[in-house]
Amino acid sequence: LAGTAPQVLANRELMQLLVPMLRADLELVETYSHRPEPPLATGIVTLGGRGDRDVSPEALAAWAVHSRVSFASWVLPGGHFFVRESAAQVHQIVLRDLLSALAVHP
Repeated sequence: LAGTAPQVLANRELMQLLVPMLRADLELVETYSHRPEPPLATGIVTLGGRGDRDVSPEALAAWAVHSRVSFASWVLPGGHFFVRESAAQVHQIVLRDLLSALAVHP
């Protein structure tokens, strides 16, 4: 997905550590089966990249049905690894939502 720096890919020791984790992630994606359950009693916030070819804004918005409290969706500059291009915005959103959650549930 073009998310790994070439220096990491070229480092044999690092790759020996990372490959098992990546394989586990891919296995989870391939074997996951959704089971419908009642919406959560907590808010949900989704974040995604405007240029992500794998996760559309509509896919992010679809998470709204899984909360009976609140839902917000942010589409930020960047691709699948938008966190790199939009780190400051991601930090602001996460911090704001954490502080908001703490204010509601001290």
